Amino acid sequence: PERIIVAIDAKDGQVAVDGWTEVSGISALELGQKAQAWGAAAVLFTDVARDGMQVGAAVEATAELQAQLDIPVIASGGVGSLDDLTDLREAGARMVVLGRAIYEGNFTFSEAIATC
Repeated sequence: PERIIVAIDAKDGQVAVDGWTEVSGISALELGQKAQAWGAAAVLFTDVARDGMQVGAAVEATAELQAQLDIPVIASGGVGSLDDLTDLREAGARMVVLGRAIYEGNFTFSEAIATC
């Protein structure tokens, strides 16, 4: 309990499975609530349509999920600019995963920390 993070990959609000090729019929919120009840430390939420695309994070979906859970929701997927980090921060996101935007040089880790 409180040491495991449950990853939720979602497409249009539904949990995506089998390499994101199928939706399960379970909502991201439903799985997040179950994870919280199981004692998860946090939920890692990835909007699979945005992952690696640098088109902006799923700010609204992340904020809605965070509003319904007491455990932290970690935003993942789509961050391409410092503005995306600002949007997530202002929406109440507690944590964010950065990948492609960092290694492609869109901004530095230090700039990300300063923005957050």
